[in-house]
Amino acid sequence: MGKRFIRTVFLISVALLLCEISIICKYSGAAIGKGRVVTIDGINFLSTFTFSITGDYTTGYIYDAIKKSDKSLTITETIGYIQPFYWANDANYTHDAVTSLTSILRSAYAETKSRGGPLVIVSHSWGTVLAYIVLEQNPDIVVDKLITMGSPLSIVPMGTVDTHDLIGAFTILKLAQEGIAFINALSNIKTWYNYWASCDPVSEIIPAVDENNINATTSILINDPLSILFCHSGYFEDPSTWNEILANILNTQPSLSIAHSPYTISAPSDVNFNATGSLANDSRASYSWDFGDGYPDTGKSVTHFYRNPGNYNVTLTMTDSSGGTHKLSESITVLPPKIDVSYPDGYESLKRHFSTPSNSYAKEYAWQYGDSSSAETGQSHNHTFPSSGNYYVTLTLTLNDGSTISATEPIFVGPGTRYIYGHTVYYDETWYSGGTYVVQGSMSIAEGGKLTIESGARVELSSGSTFYVSGTLIATGVKFTAQDQAGSGWAGITFDGAGSKDSRLENCVLEWVSYFYGYYGVIYVKDSSPTIKGCTIDKCSTYYGIFIINGSPVIQGNTINGFKEYGIYVDGTSSPAVTGNTITNNQYGIYVSYSANNPIFSGNTYSDNAKGDLTVEGTIQGAVSWDETSDAVYNIKQLNIPQGSSLTIASGRTLKINPGISIPVSGTLKATGVKFTAQDQAGSGWAGITFYGAGSKDSRLENCVLECVPYYYGYYGVIYVNDSSPTIKGVYDR
Repeated sequence: MGKRFIRTVFLISVALLLCEISIICKYSGAAIGKGRVVTIDGINFLSTFTFSITGDYTTGYIYDAIKKSDKSLTITETIGYIQPFYWANDANYTHDAVTSLTSILRSAYAETKSRGGPLVIVSHSWGTVLAYIVLEQNPDIVVDKLITMGSPLSIVPMGTVDTHDLIGAFTILKLAQEGIAFINALSNIKTWYNYWASCDPVSEIIPAVDENNINATTSILINDPLSILFCHSGYFEDPSTWNEILANILNTQPSLSIAHSPYTISAPSDVNFNATGSLANDSRASYSWDFGDGYPDTGKSVTHFYRNPGNYNVTLTMTDSSGGTHKLSESITVLPPKIDVSYPDGYESLKRHFSTPSNSYAKEYAWQYGDSSSAETGQSHNHTFPSSGNYYVTLTLTLNDGSTISATEPIFVGPGTRYIYGHTVYYDETWYSGGTYVVQGSMSIAEGGKLTIESGARVELSSGSTFYVSGTLIATGVKFTAQDQAGSGWAGITFDGAGSKDSRLENCVLEWVSYFYGYYGVIYVKDSSPTIKGCTIDKCSTYYGIFIINGSPVIQGNTINGFKEYGIYVDGTSSPAVTGNTITNNQYGIYVSYSANNPIFSGNTYSDNAKGDLTVEGTIQGAVSWDETSDAVYNIKQLNIPQGSSLTIASGRTLKINPGISIPVSGTLKATGVKFTAQDQAGSGWAGITFYGAGSKDSRLENCVLECVPYYYGYYGVIYVNDSSPTIKGVYDR
């Protein structure tokens, strides 16, 4: 059966709906990549038949397909964050979607350009039209790779007007409304892959892709050519096809990036720098480098000598063959010379073995042990200290030009309590099982460094001291406590940056943390995703147990007790997995802000939280379920469910809504056996639920209680339905 016949059958069905076409769209080893993957879902031409050819349109199906794949983590680490784009389900709002997408892509391009990461767009069906319109209208937004699947752009051949079918006519109409008459190869699309299938009535080859030799159009054949509905979604539902597309996403070069080796740099050292990325393919481009130490250089690939340890800001400026300038900066850390320590007679002995790697720039290695003994020379030495205690061991390298570089390592020798001076861990360090470590000052773990604290160790910290983790902290069965439990406590643990994502606190106790200005809770997670599992966080006088900014940590099976504000605080850029925790005796249990995130809360137990268990505000994106334990109380400060998003609330839950707050629903709200009531039942109540537009038609309130809704000017009843058709069944209003 030919493709023309399949398309004809498809169009006969669609033509029946010509007068009321409804277009429905669908909408945390290596560090996180510096780029961004933006997903843009398509439409459902058959939406009026009450089923979808592209899956559940409330979930953001491309985003979900990537996140559910075994390549999700690799894409995040190699390319960068995956960002779904949500837009309206009505063709009349295509222009609004283009406006929103322009803002998102412009922001994504600015960020990826500044960080030297790639910008990838993965789009399907009508989402490909939105992407093309934005890139046609904004030539300054440069995309490293555009992946289109099942694109109706193929029905509008370059330089012609083809109105032979309904989809083509509709596509041409919408493009014309945006000032676009033809589909052209765009110079701001560095690589364009168009996936199409012979059985898909919406897609074909896009001539503009091949015309400029941007990339060969790839033909994807689906096994069942008669299954039109599944064929159009087969790109991400057929495993072999989807794996090919995921591999294509991974194989993306950034527009411009800085590569250097070695990755870990110890002074003094030569470092090789290379300009890489798609822009670096320009053979006539020129390059200049500023290495942050006053010694610049030019060339695509250069070698630079760093004499001294420190943090350096490396800036690459590229001038392309057209005269355009591209600038990228990256921070690198040059570490002090490495001191390795081993224990030939056991950890509690007075004897230590010291060594350092060979360095071609050093002609002499000198050791001073901080115990009044004479200095020794050579790459390695055994040394026996006179008594138990703390010592500062200093290694001095004399370079070939006569200059010197030093590194100092604090150590403790002998039996008993280990007194540790606060210091920075640049390499690997271990605190052993059964020991008590009294930390004077704060500990810092640099990116690339690792501190392992073995089970059974006890760590006592001085007033105001903290662990600041940019590298890796591994602690299992460790007690972190204050030296002076009757006075001011310590200041907690901070995980900052992707370099700390492999950190793990498991079955630990964290107690006696006090409030200090500038510190956010017992555990503060920023731009990271450590694992915090089975810990007890208690006996603290600070405001937050765990505070998360732009992070995706795993928080599982912990007990979080007795905080002045929130047991866990989650901002609108964070997507943690918070499961199986006991949240008790806090002012509030958990605070979560919904924005461009989708955190997971499941199986947590709440008790005796003075002002509520979960405090919620913001705009739901994607598909969110509230299914915490049945006695959990959700405090709603503000809540919006936009088109393309959904919120499902499990039976038995209670929502307490702030005074004067209405819940606007343009997407999908499903609640069965849920109680909606006012935060202040004796005072002014809340303002009800409003269902707006066709996007909310699948909403359902069943066997719910809605109470304490007084009159507010501009609000029309407890439930207000405007241009929608939700199901409201067995609801009790009082």
